Amino acid sequence: VGTAHYAARSDVDDIYGRDNVEIWSNLDNDYTGPDTARITRFLLKADRWIDARLPVSRTKPVPSTEADFAVLTDIAAEWAGAQLYMSRGVTDQGDEMAGRMQRHIDHAEKELLRVSAAWELATNGTGGAGVFQAIPIVRSTSCTTDEFSRRCW
Repeated sequence: VGTAHYAARSDVDDIYGRDNVEIWSNLDNDYTGPDTARITRFLLKADRWIDARLPVSRTKPVPSTEADFAVLTDIAAEWAGAQLYMSRGVTDQGDEMAGRMQRHIDHAEKELLRVSAAWELATNGTGGAGVFQAIPIVRSTSCTTDEFSRRCW
């Protein structure tokens, strides 16, 4: 339950917190527990989003190392959790929270662009195993985490 190719529910929980993910999944706000089908749906959307953006030939892209797969897991979980929140509208925490979630989406998109460029190098024969890690992303050193997420960009 709550698993897709790149990420699982537990990966989203690790970033945003279990309670937040449960609340965001429940569109009716009746606090009857998590809507696991909805969480899974967003994880599967993250899979499709990643697969559509990675350069592919005739086969589905497969990361060449565990470290490469972990990069895609982080990207999928970050994107899926933020989209799960954003799909509720911005009434929960207002525009400030929506801005935070949009930054998570933007970060995931930038990371996937980096991975896509690295994948292109690898599939053209100029890269090698573990090539996802070869293209650095410059991150701000003045960032902070907040009570809604454990990520910093």
